[in-house]
Amino acid sequence: MIFPFQKVTWLKLLMGEFTHLLAGGTLGIAIYIILRVSGYDFFIIKGAGFGTVMWIVHVIIIPNLVAPRPYIFRTFNEAIVDLVSHTVWGSITSWFIIVNLRKTSNKAKIKLKCRSK
Repeated sequence: MIFPFQKVTWLKLLMGEFTHLLAGGTLGIAIYIILRVSGYDFFIIKGAGFGTVMWIVHVIIIPNLVAPRPYIFRTFNEAIVDLVSHTVWGSITSWFIIVNLRKTSNKAKIKLKCRSK
């Protein structure tokens, strides 16, 4: 939506934010499906792993689909910050899913198979 050294307009900013939220919500659904299929134990580690895989897709696969030899606009530090943010996002998203499942399972009297502290 907004490439480096491009002028930022309100339309591009709003379109980028909408796309960012849509992608985050869609990947949140993917984390829920992974947790449901593989079990709810070790949910923080599974979320962190999913976030790391999404970082690999975001940094390696998608840029090569856009251009065969993309220009690298990121420094090493930016890539590390992006990796950490993807990993933290996956962990927090899986934690949020488990917290909400516990709340709803208590209301619906459904037993959630998850380790208790």
